[in-house]
Amino acid sequence: MTGEGDTQISFIEAAQYLECLPEESRLDVGSAYYDHYGRNNEAFDQALVQDEGDRATKAPWDATMPDCSNSCAQQGEIRR
Repeated sequence: MTGEGDTQISFIEAAQYLECLPEESRLDVGSAYYDHYGRNNEAFDQALVQDEGDRATKAPWDATMPDCSNSCAQQGEIRR
């Protein structure tokens, strides 16, 4: 979820904002960078934990899919 006035962009778009020539002088990123960096790390870690929890509560793939190996093959159907 983004805050008011924030927009989500792809990783490639974000990397283009950071791109610079090797001869450019370094700039101070400011304290807001480290705040956002920390929040992003926490959100990423939380997403990984949530994803692992979701996987643990789901049944194995075979248990949730009907066995149609013979009938589907004969009819030319593929179910996923």
